[in-house]
Amino acid sequence: MQLILPFILLPLLALAWFSILLFIFTGLKKAQSTTFYNPDNCTFSIIVAARNDSMSLARLLNQLRNQDFTHENFELILVFNGQTEIPVTVPARLKNSTFEYQIHKVIPRCGWSNKKNALWHGAQLAGNAFLVFTDADCRPPATWLSILAKLCTPTTDLVMGFAPIQTNKKNLAGILSEIDALINNVSAAAGAGWQHPFMASGRNLIIRRELYNNLNILPAISHRISGDDDLLVQRLNAKNHLHCKFSFTAETHVASEAPVDLRQYFLRRGRHVSASSGFTPGVALGFALYELLRVLFMLLPLIIIAGNLPAGFLIIPVSCFAFEGALLQYFSKRCQTRFSIWRYFIWLLLSSFVSFMALIYFYFATDKWPAAEKHARNQDDS
Repeated sequence: MQLILPFILLPLLALAWFSILLFIFTGLKKAQSTTFYNPDNCTFSIIVAARNDSMSLARLLNQLRNQDFTHENFELILVFNGQTEIPVTVPARLKNSTFEYQIHKVIPRCGWSNKKNALWHGAQLAGNAFLVFTDADCRPPATWLSILAKLCTPTTDLVMGFAPIQTNKKNLAGILSEIDALINNVSAAAGAGWQHPFMASGRNLIIRRELYNNLNILPAISHRISGDDDLLVQRLNAKNHLHCKFSFTAETHVASEAPVDLRQYFLRRGRHVSASSGFTPGVALGFALYELLRVLFMLLPLIIIAGNLPAGFLIIPVSCFAFEGALLQYFSKRCQTRFSIWRYFIWLLLSSFVSFMALIYFYFATDKWPAAEKHARNQDDS
């Protein structure tokens, strides 16, 4: 009986794992980014929530100046949160820009995270059909807007682009961040393929302005430190089924720099993990099952030794992780970007433990998240 149970249970768990990955792979195959819509018919409002980082902003502004998209068809709305003074160099750098721009500073709002407050303020000021979101430390290529505009047809509600994390340093924080971002982007592309978006990256995201402002999703999640991308698209789609696309094209990739050390990585990872508590039930269940199976398969060699089970059971975790690695490699090839099997292996060994530790570190490193959550609950109760 002791052997019969593993012979039944472990293949069933492996089947569940392969079913999840098959769902992702099928979504990737369905995702089509090729559209020949006239980009001249598209207008963008680029919204950037900024802090006092003049060097990063300078690089972003240079990249926007170099866009080969018609400059009359986009505007930049740069919003500094209430704890940040507008650097004196920013208006000077924008003075001779050939695109329209606005610079604003917002005061903190009780129960709102600073970034969401800035994003929502910028969205209310936008005047164009599509809102484009990116971060101040990002480096969009010159072809970014012109290619994404071809995907923004009259029926398109949401466009997502590949948003990798890049680092030239071979440190652990960079390796973990790179694979984290890759898996997030794979999930975003699969959701687009199924026309049921459940993940996104706020570094490379386009949403129809009318939907964003009228559905009022961001105010409903304003108390959360993270979630201005994943939570946002899930709840937008729950209220109004979104017609979405994903751009695999290398000329639309928007890269961001990796955390410089593990402390920064834990804070960033902790924010992202904390947002999962607000996921819609189906998405939360899928990710919970995915993570639990990952932990189980990582521990399976120890279980086999402790339980004196046949070594042949090792084929289950090996094949499961090989399939996941092949899926990531397929996506990377489609996006014309590199994939390191060794970095994936390091991430695989540490990912579940690091996610747990990052959440604990984030909770105790800042009082913003728990205090904001408590404040929001008190407001709901009243």
